[in-house]
Amino acid sequence: MEATRASTGHVPANIDEAALSQTGPVHAEAEVVAQDQGNALLVRLASELLAARRAVSCLVAPMPGDKVLLSGARETGLWVIAVLESRNPGQQLLLDGDTRLVVRNGDLSLQSDKNIALDAGSITLRAKSTLNMLCERAVSTCAQWLGHVGLYRLVGKEMETAHEHVSMHAATTVRTTEISETVRAGHLDCQVEGVLELHGHATFMSGKTLLKFDSEQVHLG
Repeated sequence: MEATRASTGHVPANIDEAALSQTGPVHAEAEVVAQDQGNALLVRLASELLAARRAVSCLVAPMPGDKVLLSGARETGLWVIAVLESRNPGQQLLLDGDTRLVVRNGDLSLQSDKNIALDAGSITLRAKSTLNMLCERAVSTCAQWLGHVGLYRLVGKEMETAHEHVSMHAATTVRTTEISETVRAGHLDCQVEGVLELHGHATFMSGKTLLKFDSEQVHLG
């Protein structure tokens, strides 16, 4: 008997449609022969080639060579409702359209023995109370890093920064160094609108070629 394409099947472009069966209910194991970029699949059931579509409940994307559970009727359309066994290394969870994962009355944990990668045009992290990050080493590379916080506090053993240009504006700045502070600069310009005070148990000022005091009044001693 010459078989024709199932009425609601979508066949990958590289498959001969004349090999497809047409009538009868199906609920059995089958093997994926081919797939396209959408949800259309071609599966082999015994000696038959059947057009089928991936069901929404089948989250694991079927690949050629996979053993799947096929269900439905040839007249109305066949569906791959589950992947039973895969011969392909690595699995892909495939969801069409906007998707939201909701966990009610419990926690959500993601764990991997190797790596976890997030790849998207934009990623938003939002925590109502606390966002915790624990790691041995963190690396961040970006063209711009913008942030707005009410309180910014860092506690560490050592801090090293390297910049081509540093600009800082603050209403009040308080800096305390318990042991020693050293500044090395090619040119140091310090301008104060009010009063400049330098005070120490011993204060030394020296110039290699010139030491100049210029004011309307100069008091020494």
